[in-house]
Amino acid sequence: MLIFFLYQHKKPNTMFMKLIFVGYFILIIAIIANMLAAYFDVCTWYEFIQNINEKGLKKTFYSQNIVDLIWLYCIYPILLSFGYIIGDKIYNLLT
Repeated sequence: MLIFFLYQHKKPNTMFMKLIFVGYFILIIAIIANMLAAYFDVCTWYEFIQNINEKGLKKTFYSQNIVDLIWLYCIYPILLSFGYIIGDKIYNLLT
């Protein structure tokens, strides 16, 4: 699959720059999302994984409330995908 992706782009350096550019936007959105999670006192992936290490997966999963699970498995990934979309659109506008 990577070879197909490289084949589509004539300049591998351009592909690398796009990956870095879009990656920064995903990172920025992730930081903002984690700040929102802290503000609204919603469980983050860091806390969730730490609880898994302490209690185990099953106990951790069942100890979470529905808002935390919706945040972790629905809202947070959607926000990160918006980071990708925004980064990709801005990169395409600049190039």
